[in-house]
Amino acid sequence: MCNNGKESDGLLSVVIPYYNGYDFIFKMIADLLRIRQLKEIIIVDDGSPDNRTDDLKEAFKEEKKIAVYRKENGGIADARNFGMGLTTGEYILFVDQDDKVVPETMDEAVKVLHEQNCNCALWSTNKVLNEEKTKPVCCVKTSGKVEQRIIYNEFIRTFLFFEPNEWITFAGHVWGGLFRTSFLVKNKIGFNRFVNYEDDYLFMLLVLLNSDSICLIKEIGYYWNVHETSYSHKQHYISDLQSKQERLVSYICKELRDYKISEEIICKFELKHMQEIPIKDIYNRCINHETLINIYHATKILMMKDRNKYKYNCPCAQDSRYYIVAYYLLRYRMCFGAVLLCKYMYHKNKRIRKSKLE
Repeated sequence: MCNNGKESDGLLSVVIPYYNGYDFIFKMIADLLRIRQLKEIIIVDDGSPDNRTDDLKEAFKEEKKIAVYRKENGGIADARNFGMGLTTGEYILFVDQDDKVVPETMDEAVKVLHEQNCNCALWSTNKVLNEEKTKPVCCVKTSGKVEQRIIYNEFIRTFLFFEPNEWITFAGHVWGGLFRTSFLVKNKIGFNRFVNYEDDYLFMLLVLLNSDSICLIKEIGYYWNVHETSYSHKQHYISDLQSKQERLVSYICKELRDYKISEEIICKFELKHMQEIPIKDIYNRCINHETLINIYHATKILMMKDRNKYKYNCPCAQDSRYYIVAYYLLRYRMCFGAVLLCKYMYHKNKRIRKSKLE
């Protein structure tokens, strides 16, 4: 595989977390090697069971810009942090092994960052479902530059509540932009994991909070390939989900307060996500158990244990009808109905608590 780029001393470092992706990664590499400002590609094998590290090294041994490393499995956040620590380029791009980049947009982003002296550039992104259907994930409405006032007032709201603004529809994916390496190092911005796959979301939160300006590029720069049969896109049971979700929400609220974001925005975010935790907890438990009786007993035990301490202690748990209906709604993929039922359970519990206090 040869490099078609013209620049030998490029400014861009690329980090790719690798996990059982031997059949996908070569397409990504081919696109990356077309970036004129490419300096290096760092592939981090996160202890994947396919054990193809040596095969990757052999495949890319003639390409001096590609380095392959293997580490013990620690998850995608750990792999990205590991790769980021090895970069030497002025700018850094994070991609996933089975996605697609647009080289021309990458080069444009490097040029814009260099000329505008910004620390971050965001572009439009598309989602490709099962290599067939394509739809927008993030649309940059107009190219340009936004200052910190707009970031704090508009972009943070868009980030937290998925509410489009006049510049961009969303800004929460790490592969939706390019970052100045010194900016990430100076502000100690890395990847953190509380529950599952929120590491890039939290990374982008810190980028927005620390940026005094952001460059916007209207063109599409990235295609996110989603395979419904892949492991990462299936629902999996998460142990101790409730407390993990609480810690995640608390962490985000603390960061927002540290950067003096409007208390109105913070309270709205906290209320919304705290209300969703019981819904996510029930759904999580339905994944873990195969029979209705196990669902019922697990939920009842959770609600009865340490009743004074459990934040979402719900009197409705004493009536199994709610959980029977919720179970079957989820079992037969009527998720919207299950969510409505869980919200009803939450608000009924809230009314019961309020009446007791009165």
